[in-house]
Amino acid sequence: MSLRQKLILIFISAAIALGVSEYVVRKFRLAPEMALQQGNIRFVNNLKMVYEYIPSSYVGPSRTNKQGFYDFDFTLEKPTNLIRIAMLGDSITQGAFVPLETTFSRRLEADLNQRARSQQLLARYEVMNFGVGGYNLEAEVEVLKEKAILYNPDVVVFNLYFNDNEPMPGVDLLFVGNYSRLTEQQQIDVIKKYVENRGSLVRWLERNIFYRSKLYLFVVFRLGNLNAARAKLSNLRSIPGQISSDMQGIYRGFSEIARLQREYGFKLLFCIHPNLLFGENENDMKFASIADSFHFVHFDMFPYYKNEPIAPESLQLEERPKDFLHPNEFGHALIARAMFLELKKYGLLDSRL
Repeated sequence: MSLRQKLILIFISAAIALGVSEYVVRKFRLAPEMALQQGNIRFVNNLKMVYEYIPSSYVGPSRTNKQGFYDFDFTLEKPTNLIRIAMLGDSITQGAFVPLETTFSRRLEADLNQRARSQQLLARYEVMNFGVGGYNLEAEVEVLKEKAILYNPDVVVFNLYFNDNEPMPGVDLLFVGNYSRLTEQQQIDVIKKYVENRGSLVRWLERNIFYRSKLYLFVVFRLGNLNAARAKLSNLRSIPGQISSDMQGIYRGFSEIARLQREYGFKLLFCIHPNLLFGENENDMKFASIADSFHFVHFDMFPYYKNEPIAPESLQLEERPKDFLHPNEFGHALIARAMFLELKKYGLLDSRL
């Protein structure tokens, strides 16, 4: 047998072996299934954000705007008498599963402008919704830094939920199945490897070729050595003092918000949203405590929900009976009313008048 024939035989044998291995991995679902192309999201070269919505894509009953947010289109031009309020948050702020016109951002804007007209004020209000489903606090801070700040907001409102201390936003959004075989750390390592250095040729080959192979995912992320990736993640700046490890992301986020506030001079308000069924969470109290340490103005939505003479189930999405995370249209109306009262209480409505 000639050398050429031997090489061809080796090539064919290797191809058959790889094909069989790929089949076995797929057949027995041994590798995680990543959502490399998930309809309305796209990956970004920012490990704190990971992904964003594609502009003009459906994220519910309505489309995102040209900037990729669940709102009407934004314009950079800001008239003299316009007071802008930027809403930052996750799917609750975004208005998941409710029509765009019924989100608490839209309702609040309508209430504020009605107030201005009734009091014959020169001011006009614009509430801009920068909420993105699945984001944690650090991702929301990145939205403020990279996007919201461009529109020169007068007031910035951060809407917190008990899972805002997650180490990476939307991990469950990026795996369409079988990711329970991976630990949370391994899931993060997978995403880090996929998101980092997106401009390099190696990452391009991985995204467009290798990641489509379940065998590749299995070998690299199930049998590969993840210690280096873990070590890199653990190099994040630690927080001294009384801040627990699970709250360090919140502390870092608050620190960056304080810096941005000093630099740009906007007013701040934090709203802590409870679970609709179970009420306050331990993390809610931790968030409030850290906010107090920064002297940030904040309020809790739980008393507003509690004082309503209706069952918590009446605030949840009716078409999703097990969803106690996202408020329905009535819930959004209640949030808008509470937000209005809290902004007024802390003198934030007329911050430029």
